[in-house]
Amino acid sequence: MPFVGFDWRYREQNGEVETNLFGQTNTKNQRAVLSLGAEYTLPMPVTLQGEVFTDGNVRFQLMREDIPISPRL
Repeated sequence: MPFVGFDWRYREQNGEVETNLFGQTNTKNQRAVLSLGAEYTLPMPVTLQGEVFTDGNVRFQLMREDIPISPRL
């Protein structure tokens, strides 16, 4: 199942630009990117999702929502 998304967030910080160990700027406070991805349902209702963002990031994730914690829960 293909999808298109948009991720936008803005939070005010003290005006400081944070960089990580590799010199990349932190976008946790201001970010606006488009994404294009697809979702596929695997056996044992596990969902595989792949997503590519316009800033070059790629994300893959596996998801299952009905995993029991214990026999009664």
